[in-house]
Amino acid sequence: MATYYVRQSGGSDSNAGTSFAAGWATIQKALDECNAGVLSAGDVVVICADGTHSIASGSALTSAGSLDVLFTGGNSTGGIDGTRATIQASSSGWFGIDLLTINHTGLSFANLVFDGNSLAYRCVYLDSSAGDNGWSRCRFTGAVGNGFDADYEPDQNFSHCQFDLNGGKGLRDPSRAMCVDCFFDSNVNDGVDGAQGRNRYINCVFYNNGTGGTGCGARANSYSCFENCTFDSNESDGLCVGTGPVWATDCLFTNNGEYGMDGDGQVGYAIRCVFGSGDDANTSGGSTDVTEIDCSTGTAAYDDAAGDDFTPGSGAGAIDAGQQLPFEKNGSVTSDAGAVQRSTTTGGGGFASFINTGFIRKI
Repeated sequence: MATYYVRQSGGSDSNAGTSFAAGWATIQKALDECNAGVLSAGDVVVICADGTHSIASGSALTSAGSLDVLFTGGNSTGGIDGTRATIQASSSGWFGIDLLTINHTGLSFANLVFDGNSLAYRCVYLDSSAGDNGWSRCRFTGAVGNGFDADYEPDQNFSHCQFDLNGGKGLRDPSRAMCVDCFFDSNVNDGVDGAQGRNRYINCVFYNNGTGGTGCGARANSYSCFENCTFDSNESDGLCVGTGPVWATDCLFTNNGEYGMDGDGQVGYAIRCVFGSGDDANTSGGSTDVTEIDCSTGTAAYDDAAGDDFTPGSGAGAIDAGQQLPFEKNGSVTSDAGAVQRSTTTGGGGFASFINTGFIRKI
């Protein structure tokens, strides 16, 4: 196993790449070496945050098969400490011209910002044979079209990722994906369009999507599940069911332009969910064509939604509205509805989320 380094300043593509001092200069060099089979299972590529790394739209990881290589951001001296490095499109393209195209399996990406820079059509596009990849603390932003286009490739795992400010959808066509502590916000169309089913979303926020005049927080299909998620201020529905059944459990729906959860003639279930009331009401009410089980209404009174803090205020309807816990947590044996839980004994219980601890913020 080897570690390779990419330095925006001070590197050279003629170097071996295997130390910070002998780092490569360009992302393209790392991609070329990966495609050529120089990198092998267990290798790590550290992309140093010593400047913005530019690549031409259309760059690709094109060698098919499983690779098991980690691409991660590092600090300006190559240390892996959570610092995120930015990979930015440097040339324009319309449909089919993407910042990065992948048809590997088994890749992992961490601590990276994929910035379409209003030039690339998609930040990341999964071509054939690109299932089973992992994405941690990554951001997909600034695409002309979709931020991340899974194109039905299965088993992508997203943790603490942000999909925002894209000209289309934040995340398109995932299949059997897992999204934990992710933030979908301010996309022109849907935050996520899960045309394929069996996706699972835990502790995610869907906020202010549909800025182009239409779009849901999330559009979901068969056997997809949403647990402890918050849907707020989306132009259309918070959650729209394309093909049922779809489940929402312990979720919070507030301030959406149409329904909080819209079954749209399909089968949907809302279990222990809270639908906004008063100033936090959804324009068309709570839900339609959805079977509600132990649901309620109430205000959200977020601490600071505009600043990305979706912690429900003390006394909000989300407090203690979720699942019964097998132990006492933060002074309560009942969780709060929504993605973010209060952590004081007067505010309710539940599991803490990374969303309000600095991992998921607008950058």
